[in-house]
Amino acid sequence: MLPIVVGGAHVSALPERTLRECEAIDAVVVGEGDHTFPDLAGRLIDDGRSTDVSDMTGVLARRGEEFVGDPPPVYVEDVDGLPLPARHLLDLPTYVRHSYHERAKRWPIATMITSRGCPHSCLFCSRSNSGRRYRPRSPENVIEEMKFLKRRGFNEVQIVDDNFTADRARVLEICRLIRAEGLDLSLCLPNGIRVDTVDEELLTEMYGAGFYAIAFGAESGDDAVLKKVMKGITAEQIMKAVKTAKKIGFYISLFSIIGLPGSTVESEEKTLRLVRESGADSTTASVCTPYPGSPLWEMVKDKLDGVPWERYNESDVSNPIYLAGGLTREQLQFWLREAQGQRGMGATD
Repeated sequence: MLPIVVGGAHVSALPERTLRECEAIDAVVVGEGDHTFPDLAGRLIDDGRSTDVSDMTGVLARRGEEFVGDPPPVYVEDVDGLPLPARHLLDLPTYVRHSYHERAKRWPIATMITSRGCPHSCLFCSRSNSGRRYRPRSPENVIEEMKFLKRRGFNEVQIVDDNFTADRARVLEICRLIRAEGLDLSLCLPNGIRVDTVDEELLTEMYGAGFYAIAFGAESGDDAVLKKVMKGITAEQIMKAVKTAKKIGFYISLFSIIGLPGSTVESEEKTLRLVRESGADSTTASVCTPYPGSPLWEMVKDKLDGVPWERYNESDVSNPIYLAGGLTREQLQFWLREAQGQRGMGATD
């Protein structure tokens, strides 16, 4: 029987609990598994090496009724040293066909990750599998993958980093190389970037290199709430970033979270007003959900004992697992409906 190994955000936050709750899992990889998983797989299938995993960092495995391993997460420091994704192993025609179901400016679409980790400390955010140390790929490495994608017929690249614009100089160099290589690609940032990492010069360079759509992580329009959740930005910065990007020509979506710690009815009114007055093309609203690995989870996890994982759904307000002190369930439902009444994200609308 083949061993079952699981990785990702949930098991990285709760490795032992995952093994306890799902007896079918033989081992979990904590953090990034680029190097850990091949070593673990080799041991588990016994290719001549020891099958003992008790000395492996970033691994927790089942051994009878016990768990063995060293579960602190492992993060890859030299991300340029990793090979490009092995897309040649995919059924590319099927991959391409399904890409046409996504909203975009041009098709086919591919996704890329050009950096790992995020150094910020937002209360609601879990970084258990990618860490808080920002580790960017070099501009040259990023361009190598873009050139590969273009040769394989892709016309749009959606960059899904946690924090693409954290290093301004790197972004400017990526844009310069895109133009120098004559890469004809449409580029967008659907995962969200921080409003305090962009300005008119940077956004103009990005637009000239082919970036056409950006999502900003606004979260709230109330400065008191933004401070409470340690977002590190202000409503004024959100408004300025959106208006600057719109002036240049970007399609802009805003992410907002209803029911953040410290939220009140007045807070949600400010958020809705900011979304409407900013000029953003669309907004995506979600319900504040304390995910494992986030600081918020650590603050409230004792109150969540017995809550099934199926209820951890940030888009479902019918039965929320967390309520900010200043909102009732009915008020939370009302404000989510109001926020969702704004146009949904879609770069071709």
